[in-house]
Amino acid sequence: MQHLSLLLISGICTLLSLVVVLKVFPLMGLVDRPWDYGLDRAPIPYPAGVVIYIVFSLLAFLFFPHTKELTGMIIAGGILTLYSAFDDRMRFKAGSKIFLHLIVAAIIVITGTGIEVISNPFGGVFDLTLWSIPLQFFGHTYTLMPLADGFTILWIFFVMNAINLLDGIPGLVSGVGSIASATLWGLGILLVLSPHTTPLEKEAAMHFSQLAILLLGTLLVFNRFDIFPAKVIIGDSGAMFIGFILALLSIYSGGKVATTLIVLGLPLVDMVWVAIRRIMRGESPLKADSNHYHHKLLRLGLSEKQVLYSMYAISTLLGGASLILLLYFQSLGKYIVFALILILITVTSILLIKHEQDEKRGF
Repeated sequence: MQHLSLLLISGICTLLSLVVVLKVFPLMGLVDRPWDYGLDRAPIPYPAGVVIYIVFSLLAFLFFPHTKELTGMIIAGGILTLYSAFDDRMRFKAGSKIFLHLIVAAIIVITGTGIEVISNPFGGVFDLTLWSIPLQFFGHTYTLMPLADGFTILWIFFVMNAINLLDGIPGLVSGVGSIASATLWGLGILLVLSPHTTPLEKEAAMHFSQLAILLLGTLLVFNRFDIFPAKVIIGDSGAMFIGFILALLSIYSGGKVATTLIVLGLPLVDMVWVAIRRIMRGESPLKADSNHYHHKLLRLGLSEKQVLYSMYAISTLLGGASLILLLYFQSLGKYIVFALILILITVTSILLIKHEQDEKRGF
């Protein structure tokens, strides 16, 4: 019942906030410029994604214990959302974005959130806390763990940028984010019900599953305004924050990195593939272009709606697969599925590149 209440409250608050955005943003000049993209429609509120941070953080502050981890999440998320909102309007350089994103991730680590172990595909775990360095600050001891802290920072940076790079079709980020948050909520419930979970782990699982349902309620309503015909534009402010929270939820779930890799397999692998191609061309890995997976599907002849619903379907299948693998298989099975996702995107990309080259040669 508590989960249902959180779902309804977050959804209602998001709905009311978006109604305000539709009225107020145009008066403030916070709208997009559709003519810059050859679109024949009236300007719509942009960046409306700030609503996601406001609703989620406010409700998390009201309904969850005020721990240092929650404080770190709200502060870091606020910095990220504010910076991204300005970036939506002003377009900062890639270097400053990378620096800010790493600072945001570092705040999370400093406030006590981190990934301490990673499952070994062949059994056991990799302990990232083996190397520790005690540091003294104003009479307090802080233990620096280079491997654990570094991996956590890179993981948060990786996930939030991968989700942001999905923002090429209206409704794609909020839809995939909804599916991912629903899957992580299901993961939390499975951990709570599992006889192999300790009481302390059950408490942590209940906590992060409630955060996941809070995000789900927000995104389900936002998606209805974000999808065709879009009434608002999510912007980097919303997309980055969704990726940020999904990264944190995967950590709160006990470092279920392999599970999250499967749930978000498409955007994560796509980001790596595109980043490698950009680096090989001497470009910034965060530079915007039209070489993402959803762009490739569009160039293959699918409509935006077909691409959107296809990626929803794939994400749903991957989310279900991740939960099944958690129940019945060891870590190796998860990495095998992730490898298959990598092969899928790589083969599709190679075929499309060949197709485009053949068209240029007149074949």
